[in-house]
Amino acid sequence: MHPHIIFPQQSVSVPKPKGFPSKKLVLSPIQNKARWITERFKNLLDSAQLSTKPGFWPERTLVFETIGSVDNFYRALQGLHSYKFLLTELGGEIEPDEENYLTDDEGPSTDLLSTTLYFSMVNRTSLEKIESLWRAYKNDSNYKFPAGFSGLKHIFNQLKSVRFWDTEDRLNVSGLREDLQERIKYGEESIPIEIELWFHPELHARIHYEKQVIAEVQKIGGKVITRCEIEQIGYHAILGQIPSQCVTELLAGRYDNVDLVRCDSIMFFRPVGQCQVAIADQETSIELPEEQSLSNEGSPPVIAVLDGYPMANHQALKDRLIIEDPFNFSEHYASGETVHGTSMASLILHGDKVLKEAPLRRKIVMCPIMVPDNKDRYNQVRQEKISEDHLPLDLVHIIVRRLLKGTPDNPAIAPHVKIINISIGDHHRLFDDRMSPWARLLDWLSYTFNVLFVVSAGNHVDYIELEISTSEFNQLSHQERERLILQALQRNTGTRRLRSPAEGINVLSVGALHHDGCDDSSISHHQINPFVTEGMPSPLNPLSWGKMRSIKPEILMPGGRQTYQNRNRLFDTRNVILSPTFSPLPPGLLTAAPGNVSGKVNTYVYTAGTSNATALATRKLGQLTETLDDLEIAPRGNELNKKIEAVLLKALICHGAQPSDAFEILKDVICDNPKESRWKANLSRFVGYGAVSPERLFGCEDHQATLLRSGYIKSGEQHRFQLALPPSLSSKTVNRRLMVTLAWFSPITAQRAHYREAKCWYSIVNDLHDKTLGAHNRNYDGNMIKKGTVQHEVFYGERAGVFTADSLIEIDINCKIKNEELSDSLIPFALVVTLDTQDISIPIYREVKQGIDGVVEKIKSATIDAEIGKQSK
Repeated sequence: MHPHIIFPQQSVSVPKPKGFPSKKLVLSPIQNKARWITERFKNLLDSAQLSTKPGFWPERTLVFETIGSVDNFYRALQGLHSYKFLLTELGGEIEPDEENYLTDDEGPSTDLLSTTLYFSMVNRTSLEKIESLWRAYKNDSNYKFPAGFSGLKHIFNQLKSVRFWDTEDRLNVSGLREDLQERIKYGEESIPIEIELWFHPELHARIHYEKQVIAEVQKIGGKVITRCEIEQIGYHAILGQIPSQCVTELLAGRYDNVDLVRCDSIMFFRPVGQCQVAIADQETSIELPEEQSLSNEGSPPVIAVLDGYPMANHQALKDRLIIEDPFNFSEHYASGETVHGTSMASLILHGDKVLKEAPLRRKIVMCPIMVPDNKDRYNQVRQEKISEDHLPLDLVHIIVRRLLKGTPDNPAIAPHVKIINISIGDHHRLFDDRMSPWARLLDWLSYTFNVLFVVSAGNHVDYIELEISTSEFNQLSHQERERLILQALQRNTGTRRLRSPAEGINVLSVGALHHDGCDDSSISHHQINPFVTEGMPSPLNPLSWGKMRSIKPEILMPGGRQTYQNRNRLFDTRNVILSPTFSPLPPGLLTAAPGNVSGKVNTYVYTAGTSNATALATRKLGQLTETLDDLEIAPRGNELNKKIEAVLLKALICHGAQPSDAFEILKDVICDNPKESRWKANLSRFVGYGAVSPERLFGCEDHQATLLRSGYIKSGEQHRFQLALPPSLSSKTVNRRLMVTLAWFSPITAQRAHYREAKCWYSIVNDLHDKTLGAHNRNYDGNMIKKGTVQHEVFYGERAGVFTADSLIEIDINCKIKNEELSDSLIPFALVVTLDTQDISIPIYREVKQGIDGVVEKIKSATIDAEIGKQSK
């Protein structure tokens, strides 16, 4: 196998900006909504007890909802000294009507209209000022606004609604009421709760409001356990405990009896200990022979794992772990409870034990962030979850900084770590286009420290209901069952969404492939295997998109085959209801486990889920670091920037994603809309960019050339890369593929709706379809692939193209940063390109490398000539 080829030093230019055709927003006349908006303002003033004292703290959060976004919204109200801009969020999408719609050169469009929410703190004086300007404008559309307020015209024109943030908003958090009800049910007298405050830009304001909230907690007999404030992501929260009687009042809707929930400095109440994993019965396990010893013990670790505490003396893990446990979570574990951390460490180090792969050469760093639940609510083995004495963000923030940066008194523990595995998620928090605090934290840490977080997309263990009786179901073929189950999953995409923090834009989100190393005979007769087609996604996966309809999760990795049972198998007249089976028996991935007998260190069980897939993705990335280490000592290897290796790893593993045979079946079953962009978008919910194939990750075959480059790009720059076309491919009618992957880490602005600051994209200068390769993109939506921080496409072709030895494919990388304050930021990026033929042997690698070597020589000659020219002057 040949090593990857390093792209030569790119040419950098600053191209003239091009104009793009855009759609114009047409809105209803101001008179048509004047009465309703006026009534809204009047009701706000009538219902609000707001301060009018100069300089006194604002007391209410005002929410403006507009159709579309308003440029420089916060500047439109800069004349109000008591006005405090807090946050912008996407509010969702609405259907166009006769008065509100988008239009372009071809006329009105049927596209959905987006809405935007703007949050700000106001007192009575500022609210009265806004209301008076509204009245003046609605009475005279030519009204000249005072200096500093002219932008209000755009706000009023686009205004859809205006209201106060209220108690229901603070409590309307996914899973909160269910969590509180469960705690009351099991007799907890003191209920832990996370209180997230509005993040104010001024420190003195944050101090004031925090004291106010603490006083309210104490007033109802509660107490504060800890706090966390992370300015870079706009996060300010308190972890408190409140009496159960107050929770009972809240659940009954008696808010007037609990002043805390009406406190206007509070944004959300959230359940705590959210991230938890079920511990399967360990009674049935198998034993395997002793493991081989670690072969490269001295190399620094590049992988860290944030999970539960592992069974460090298990034969699969012994002498392979560095445990970083600053909070002494190990003290909370009893014998047999170190399940999830042990399993994830085993998969990362060894993979699926059924396949008997060689272990990773380096140790990994285990950082416990979970403990067993101290409440035995179900009279069964305790679940592992985030400690209720800590805020999840605080834990992660502290541990990552300890690993990568250290403190003035203590150096970084593992500064060489490039990959951080998080195979857990918040089962209460489903992504709804509002970035969770945890996702914001990972995105900021990723860009700040150039580290790649590999995050589980999250399991959905809901029942799958089929509109068919048991007897009818039993008569179906495996393929017919598969189709029926896929259709049922498609009907429930609204509830099967990403679990926080998998929506992070800089993180690599991983879904599970319905695959493992077991043979079909391992599935017993009472287990229902939902999918038989190779390459199908796991039925546990979320079916979702990411921020701004980006592709999430990006990749699929084997997670083990999840089997089901029919809960109504004894009732033939009822619909089939499939519930997932959780068993340590096959099928699934074989991983290390503590077992049920104290002292046993060689027990293993079978498991399935997106956590497994995430661990295997981390393992693959760990293997890729070894490939890059070898490449670094090869000729021109020093041109790869070691500091930003994490973004190159991200690009490489996504580059391995490709459509499988399952794509066509999925397309036929779930994509009933003939519009190409629509079925491609729906398909991405199930498969992302596809399952990762290792065939081009670690090197090149003779018929394949993979080129890569990493570096920095600034806003407004264009970097051009050139790929020499192999002459042997000219004039041949053979299947060929061109795969192009661009990945980058973007800075974020947590308080803005657009959130992602750096938009990068590649464009292929050549016309691949009509000339050269005769190739086109079959499977990915062209708009969606540019919404995240990975742009990946696979171009297929078979028609003969005629080109010479000097023919090139040119790829331009561009960057645009929206926030002018960040315009000088250096954006780390990586480009990976593969050209191959799938079913015929052509010396692609040799000819592409010769072409690249020629380009390198030309660059060297030009550099020498330039230097000679300087010296001769």
